[in-house]
Amino acid sequence: MSPILHGADIQAFDAHPEVLAWLWGGAKPTSETVPDTFDYGVLQCTDSFVWGICTDGVWRWSSSVEPHTPQSPGVIAPQTHTLLEARLFGTEAELLLWRSGNFADETFCGRILRDASADETVAPLTAWTAFSPPTDQPKHPRKEKQRLAAYVETLADGFVRRTQTNGCITVTPAGSYIRLKHYLEEDTTTGVLRIAATRFVSIETLLAPKESEN
Repeated sequence: MSPILHGADIQAFDAHPEVLAWLWGGAKPTSETVPDTFDYGVLQCTDSFVWGICTDGVWRWSSSVEPHTPQSPGVIAPQTHTLLEARLFGTEAELLLWRSGNFADETFCGRILRDASADETVAPLTAWTAFSPPTDQPKHPRKEKQRLAAYVETLADGFVRRTQTNGCITVTPAGSYIRLKHYLEEDTTTGVLRIAATRFVSIETLLAPKESEN
């Protein structure tokens, strides 16, 4: 029998041109095309890693707040021909696009991941990860927390500049933690559960008191 994925609704997504145009400053796609609301985005490009904040359907990227210039090593602006992966997320759902063809074709695949009905017997797990380099500090085995950036400077439009202890500088939305949601897959033969899908949910300043004690 096939494994059972609990609590997750995964759907293929094909409206890539409309979404890409939206990311670069075009009009927000209709609710029929993009039925969910996204608050944040993160783009992996061939030459940059770009965070974004969406307000009233308009995207603002870290490259516009801290632009790359010959005099300043800021964030290189994202473009379709350099885009490898786009992750747009909010409390309702996450839209993930990834390049599937060569750079000349500019072909992308996509999926939307959101919660399924609330009557699932196995609920998704909530976890957090901190804005910090993966090698900066080993993760706590239960809380998935890392040491925060050594120095944070406030920028415009809800962004901050983070100077890590190793000298690396990144520009991200303000906040300390990314809230994640893990969906569990059950092996129908053994009953074993494993994390089979994960989505970003939100960016938060502090962990909730009760949850931070787990």
